[in-house]
Amino acid sequence: MSDTPSEFKSKSENPVPSDSRLPRPNNNRQGAAKIALITLFGLGATWFAAQQALTSRFSSETGPNGLDSLDIKGLKPQLISGHVVKTLEQFSLTTQEGGQYHVADPNHIIDSIAKQRGIQGDLYDMNDVRIKGVISQVGNYGHLGRYERQIIVTGKV
Repeated sequence: MSDTPSEFKSKSENPVPSDSRLPRPNNNRQGAAKIALITLFGLGATWFAAQQALTSRFSSETGPNGLDSLDIKGLKPQLISGHVVKTLEQFSLTTQEGGQYHVADPNHIIDSIAKQRGIQGDLYDMNDVRIKGVISQVGNYGHLGRYERQIIVTGKV
C-alpha cells in the first residue's frame, strides 16, 4: 500500500476513465451514411413520382375511340395475355411467349378482373389474363429494376 492520502487514491485509482478519455464515434462515417441514405430515399421518391406521373398520363389521355387511340411517341395500347402475379414486392405479367413485364395498373383494372374471378384479397396469382396495355421503352422497372419493360394497363378485353 502506498502512503498517499485516501482523497488522492480515489481520484487516481478510479477504474472508469472520465468522459474526455472515452473513444468517440467516427462522426465522418455516420455523416456519410446519413447522406447516402437520404440520397437513396430522394432518388427512390423521385423515380416513384415519375412513374406515377407517366402512368396517370397514359391512363387519362383519350382520343375519339377512348384509350385505343392513345398514341404518345408511337406507343399504342396492345392486346396482351398471360400469367399475372401480384405479391408485396412484385406485380408482373408473363406472356405465353415468355416475355416478362412489370405491371403498372393505376386504375386497378387487373384487381377488378381478380375480384370478378372470385379472388379475395390484394395478392394473387392468375392465369389467362387478357388486358390492353402500353408497353414501355426498355429500362429498369419494378422491384429493384428487375424487369426490362413495363406494361401500363389501359383496359380489359
